[in-house]
Amino acid sequence: IASTPSQTMVEMGRMMSSLAHQIRTPLSAAMLYASHLATRELTPQQTARFSQKILARLNNLEQQVKDMLLFVRGDVALSDVITTNVLLQEIQQAAEVTIKAHGARFTIDNFASEEKFICNLPILVGAIMNLINNSLQATSKNTRITLACSCEDKRIFIRVTDNGPGMDAVTLEKIQDAFFTSKPQGTGLGLAVVRAVAN
Repeated sequence: IASTPSQTMVEMGRMMSSLAHQIRTPLSAAMLYASHLATRELTPQQTARFSQKILARLNNLEQQVKDMLLFVRGDVALSDVITTNVLLQEIQQAAEVTIKAHGARFTIDNFASEEKFICNLPILVGAIMNLINNSLQATSKNTRITLACSCEDKRIFIRVTDNGPGMDAVTLEKIQDAFFTSKPQGTGLGLAVVRAVAN
């Protein structure tokens, strides 16, 4: 069934509203933490903590912008030949601030350390960061995330697992749709981008 112009406009309005809320949340938090840094009475430990929180929120904003651009552009140029070791090091660096800000435990298991493959490294790292961010948001405390890489039948498998509650069957079916989200201020672009990169 084809959408009418009015239906398309309503859907675009809903999407833009979701995007605005999604961007405003980490931006407001970053501004709040930045205002705290203007207080001269902060201890060095407090200054370091607020700085880490600001960086975590700005990293979140940067990831959302990348997701939007990738979703709009669609195609991904495969320009990097790397080993799984390189990939996992890049992910570890990208996730460091966010993991620390959430107080989570992050474990990396590489069962294919010498394997090489072709990818777009920045975009692949961004896609995996989407999964890591989902894990952090799905678990309220004592978060444990494992990133595992393996080679099976000459194919590289990258798995992100956590100790969160998981999803029911209905949600698992709906997450295949772009813009579906179970979060109050989510855009639904994160998993859509992961699927686009994986394909």
